[in-house]
Order: sequence, then C-alpha cells, then structure tokens
Amino acid sequence: MNLAEPISKWGAEATRWRRHLHMHPERSFQEHRTAAFVQEKLASFGLEVRSGVGGLGVVAELVGEGEGPVLALRADMDALPIPDSKECEYRSRVEGVTHACGHDGHTATLLAAAAVLSELRGALGGSIRFLFQPAEETPPGGARPMVEQGALEGVSEVFGLHYAPFPVGKVCVPTGLMMGLVDTFTIRLRGVGGHAAYPHLGADAAHGAAQLLVALQSIVSRQVDPLRPAVLTVGQLSAGHNHNTIAEQAEMRGTVRCLTPAIRDTIRERLTSMSHGIAAMFQLTAEVQYEEGYPPVVNHAASAEYVGRVCRQALGADCVLPMPPSLASDDFACFLQQRPGCYFMVGSAGADAATQFPLHHPRFDLDERALTVGTRLLVGIALGRLASTRKQGA
Repeated sequence: MNLAEPISKWGAEATRWRRHLHMHPERSFQEHRTAAFVQEKLASFGLEVRSGVGGLGVVAELVGEGEGPVLALRADMDALPIPDSKECEYRSRVEGVTHACGHDGHTATLLAAAAVLSELRGALGGSIRFLFQPAEETPPGGARPMVEQGALEGVSEVFGLHYAPFPVGKVCVPTGLMMGLVDTFTIRLRGVGGHAAYPHLGADAAHGAAQLLVALQSIVSRQVDPLRPAVLTVGQLSAGHNHNTIAEQAEMRGTVRCLTPAIRDTIRERLTSMSHGIAAMFQLTAEVQYEEGYPPVVNHAASAEYVGRVCRQALGADCVLPMPPSLASDDFACFLQQRPGCYFMVGSAGADAATQFPLHHPRFDLDERALTVGTRLLVGIALGRLASTRKQGA
C-alpha cells in the first residue's frame, strides 16, 4: 500500500489547519471555535461525528469494512494563557493566549490522519475512533469527562502523540511510567491585624507565611527518598493590604509533582501538618486545600513496544530516543487507566532556533515538517493494528 501521496497531501493541509488554529487559540474549557472547526473537517471526511462529549470534546468514528477491534487516537485542543512573542504570519491574534504546547499541531495532525484513513476505509479490519479532547492544560481536565460519557466504550487500545522540541524524525516511546502526577494546594493563614508599630498586639500572617514557605521546602529534601523525584513549588504568595499594617491574612498556592501516589500521600500529610503546626507557633489558624490532579501517565508495555516498532519502520532503526520519567503531567493518563495504550513524544525542532524553545515558552513553535511525521505515525499505528487483526482472523 503506497501511503506517501495521501500522507504528503494531507500533511500539507495539516500545516494550513495548524496555522489557522495557532492564530485563533482558545483556553481550556473555552474551545468552542476549535471544536466547531474540528467537527466541520471530520464531517467533510464522511465520518460519524458527535460533539459536546465531556463538555467540548469531539468524537468521530471511522467504521472499516472488515470486522475487528476499535482503536482510539486522541489529540488535545486547548491553548495556554501565555502571550505569543513570536514574529510570524500565523502569530496568535488573541491577546495573552497562544498554543505554546503544540496542541494546535496535535489537532491538525489527528485531522490529517483521519483524512488519510478515511480514504482507506476499505482496508480497515475494524474501526478507528478519533478523540479531540478539550482542557488538557487545566485540571480537572477534559479526558475524565470524555471517558465518563462513553468516549472509550468498546475501545480496545488508545494512542496519542505529543510534539516536543527535539529533532524532527526522532521519537520517544517510554515503556511503563512516563509522566508523573501533579496536584495543587492552597494554604490560607489567618491572624490578627493591627498597626505596624505594635506587632505584639497582633498575629502576623505575613511572617507566618514566610516561615511556612521556607519550611515546606524541607519536605522533599528531608522527608522524601532522594532517589524518588518530587517537586513542591509555591508559585503564588500574597499577604496584607498596606505597608504599615500587620497582615491579618496570607495565602499561598502551589503544586506538588511526583511519580507515585505513595510519595503524594507523604507530601500531602507533611504539608498539612506543617501548615497547622507553624500557624499555631505564631498564633495563627491555617486552612489547607489539597486537590489531586492528573494521575501518572503509564504506558502499557505491549502497546509501547508496538509503537516503537511502527516508528522504526517509518523513520529508521535509530529514530527512538531514550526518555526517563518526567515530572510533567498529562490527562491522557485517564485514558490509559481505562484501556491499554501508549502516549509518545514526536520531535518538532529543526535547525531554525525558532523551533527550539521549550514547551510553554511564549516563543514556542513547531518545525512543521513534524506534522507529516506525526500523520505518518498515527496512520501507521492504526493500519498496522487493524491489518494484523485481519490476518489473525483469516
């Protein structure tokens, strides 16, 4: 089967689609225009399309002419609340919002794969379900609501890709643990306000917050196994209303990132007890809100081995790069908790320095050759899985 021509044709379309999406980014839970764009394209391929799945999710079904399993392919659609600092013709037209994590590329790539596979319907021994997910960037995320509304019903295996700034033509396909879990916390301290000249008459929430912020950093360094990665970050801290008053209230917000639920439990218990203990030391009260976020991304061994094989066949024997577990997170994990599957990284950086910025950087951009690579891999994954099933049943 010669796939070079359709993949080249639809890969070029993916570039146009990606640029359109890049110019019109939408934040998590607000992807109305993006979902409508996706729905229109999928319908034009002759697919059965459902919208509003788990919120703004879009699901399309390609039913092959032969009997076989249902394979799911997923892309996320949301952008980030980050200003676009690039100078290019497809720069974001939405102030303060840009696709700094490549989700425009993921969406365009999955659309291109859907177009190619739609032309090959007669060769499919099974069905392919295309999942376009909202709100990956913002917990509680869009994956879990899609699962709850039946997005994986009847699915035997699920796959997804993520672009990242390493060389085009290279991939990372980890087996087992790939990404960690990420939680968020808010700590509110309450004391007694007063005049700055008489601190002994108040209970200074700003001072308590400063002591607590420093103390929290000892949790990872002194109470978590140093061979097990974990990060506790306080990203926001506010206290008081004026320069010459004792702060009555203080609030800090942050994240916890680690690789296992057991470490999460340790950090949560220490964070909670430390907050109340230090508050009591300074005659304050503490309120702790701890919210569990996405679970770890854990690839299934057989699925990861299969994806690696497809990648080597498409890109060469040396295309797969090693990837240690990361403290990044992704709610693709919610799909993998329900079905076997694999999440893998695809290189999107070229020789141009403009394509080498890290994810979530205001100047992040893709080498658009990666879109054709990603399309080829998703098509190969789908065809290989369904074709092998037909052979086994012959």
